Amino acid sequence: MKWDTNKRKCIDKKKLDGPINCIDLSRNYTLAVGMRNGVVSIFDGMTFKFIKDVYKHKNPDKDMISTVKFSPDGNKLAVAYAPPFSCIYIYDVNNLDAAPKKCTGSPSRINSIDFSRNGNAILINNTSYEILFYDSISGQQKKSATEFKGE
Repeated sequence: MKWDTNKRKCIDKKKLDGPINCIDLSRNYTLAVGMRNGVVSIFDGMTFKFIKDVYKHKNPDKDMISTVKFSPDGNKLAVAYAPPFSCIYIYDVNNLDAAPKKCTGSPSRINSIDFSRNGNAILINNTSYEILFYDSISGQQKKSATEFKGE
């Protein structure tokens, strides 16, 4: 739904193919909607015009998206899959057809994703109460935040 905050009413809405589990809006007004069926739908956040569906696993009907997050510049989109995969795919927003980078190593469901200011480092929090760090360029897990000194 699109709201007019001054009038406090809905001015536009979009019907989707399934229940929504998470959503994020980039500063470039690109909207990512993660659904319970494993699909992430990308829209223009101003017009609600559909751009593309992205999903990685062969069985999207069973692979729920736990969270989505854009990098600060809006050029990367991190998509976290719920168990049994518990992994993150990092998409190039400017080339959604390119193969995403895969970040693995979380033993449980990913609750949240945060990018560093320059978008090169990712911090995740999971239901095992762990904080894990990844390089968003390579997808490699890092042992600590100190490996990203200056980022």
